[in-house]
Parts: sequence; structure tokens; C-alpha cells
Amino acid sequence: MLNRYRHLTSYEVSNLLYHLAGANRWDLLPLVSLDLEYIAAVFAIATHINAIAEYSRLLAILKPHISDQTFGAIQATRDFIRTEYDYLVEFPAGVLQEAENCPDDSPVHHAAVSLLLGAWQE
Repeated sequence: MLNRYRHLTSYEVSNLLYHLAGANRWDLLPLVSLDLEYIAAVFAIATHINAIAEYSRLLAILKPHISDQTFGAIQATRDFIRTEYDYLVEFPAGVLQEAENCPDDSPVHHAAVSLLLGAWQE
């Protein structure tokens, strides 16, 4: 599976959420922040050092602009990054596998299944 962020520089990946927020792209911020390929790119190019703090800042910025369900999904994604941080530093390509191992009702698990189904249908 190819990562849709593979052509971006480390600067672009590490600052993507910041620039989307600066442009008031409240429609794109949740999509990117919940994208497992984005998370894999963050860890693959070693911009992961502040990943948990970035997601926490993102939640504070997004709260007035998104639904409670989307807010909860981004919180679950931040918690997934926190829980799997050491593994993802070592194996960034393992994001999908680890996400699929999350409980079935987890938004992170749903993101993994959606990504797998999308790749399978291509």
C-alpha cells in the first residue's frame, strides 16, 4: 500500500496540521489527523517527536468546529499514538497493523478497516 503523503518533505508533513488550521480548513483537519497514512508518514520521516502534543493542540483548536463524535475519534487517535509510540518509532509501517488490533468499536480500528477495504477494492 502506497502512502499518499510519500511525496511531501519532512517540513510539509510535520507542519501540515498547523497550516490547515491557519487556513481555517476545519473540513480537512479531521480527515488528515485521522488518516493512518498521515500518522505513518509522521513516524517514517522522524517528525514524531511532538506528535502527541500536536494532537492535543489540534483538539483544543478544533473543539468549536467539529462534532463530538469527530472530537472523540481524534482523541482516540491521539491515545493510539501515545500507546503505540515506541512501536511506531521503530516500525512506522506498522501503523495499519497496530490500528487493526484495536478494539472493534474503536475509531482507529474503523480507520484501519476502511483503509484496508479501500486498498483491496482498487
